[in-house]
Amino acid sequence: MEILDRTETLARRLQPEPSLTEKRLREMLDEESKTSFARNVRGLAKVSGLAPADGMGIEFRSDLNDKIIEVVAKKRLTHSDVARLAHTSRTRVTAILNRNTHDISTDLMLRVLASLGLQAKLQFKSAA
Repeated sequence: MEILDRTETLARRLQPEPSLTEKRLREMLDEESKTSFARNVRGLAKVSGLAPADGMGIEFRSDLNDKIIEVVAKKRLTHSDVARLAHTSRTRVTAILNRNTHDISTDLMLRVLASLGLQAKLQFKSAA
């Protein structure tokens, strides 16, 4: 019963927002990680009523974002350094590094990753 109450509460919190950023979904996942119904970003998307394809897209973009942040920190690059390497604005790089990627295209995220010396490899598997 408690899980159902939490699910309903989470669903109500999601209703007023037309679109959620990956950052907000991650925050909500962290808040709800103590329960057993949402174990990852895709699970949280499902619980929140998003289509499975949307959940996969959010998970993919979140993974890209994680890797970009990790590499920038490891290489100790500034936002300006990354912007110069990726041929984009510092404002857009700052948005990516702050996980505010709602208005950032996946293409740009892939370009930033490539400018950092990495390639993304996409794997396909049957949906469960």
